[in-house]
Amino acid sequence: MSTDPSTESNIAYTKGSRMKLLVKIQRMLFRLGWLILAFVFLSTILGFAGIIEVNDRKLADNLLYVKVFMVFFAMILVFQRIFSDQDNLFISAIKIFVTLLVSLLVTWLFSLTLFISMCSWSTEKVLMKHKKHISISICQREFGCGAVDSSPPAYSIKKSIDITPFLVIYLPCDTSTIDPKRWQRVNPI
Repeated sequence: MSTDPSTESNIAYTKGSRMKLLVKIQRMLFRLGWLILAFVFLSTILGFAGIIEVNDRKLADNLLYVKVFMVFFAMILVFQRIFSDQDNLFISAIKIFVTLLVSLLVTWLFSLTLFISMCSWSTEKVLMKHKKHISISICQREFGCGAVDSSPPAYSIKKSIDITPFLVIYLPCDTSTIDPKRWQRVNPI
């Protein structure tokens, strides 16, 4: 019983192209895992520093829970690539160590934000609004720890930029350089 050589080569080509596609998918998932870890790490750092803030407290809590699951999902994506590579034992051990180190760092940041979440920045009042861009304002913010803090709150003047209805960026603001033609007082004295 003879088989057609062209059919055998087509089957071999199909298997080869499927393997290449699977390798590409594995690489994409590996990169996605690292992107998720980077996003979670940066968003936690920026949130902890008070640069980016989610206005809705319930949404912020839910986002924190989603980030925890994102870390574990990212670790699975990264590990599936590490264990499928044909690296020697030393290189695989280094990859595992680095992945675990990054994951532990992100988990440590989570726990730190949970314990420090008693102390937070809050917008006390809006001082000025931009005349052309209503999403930009200058506000007075205070940092306090509520009932666990016996010292008075620390105040700061920041420029706030509403990116979405729930996400705000706070930047430092020099009040001596405010142009009265571009800004309007919210509560005139």
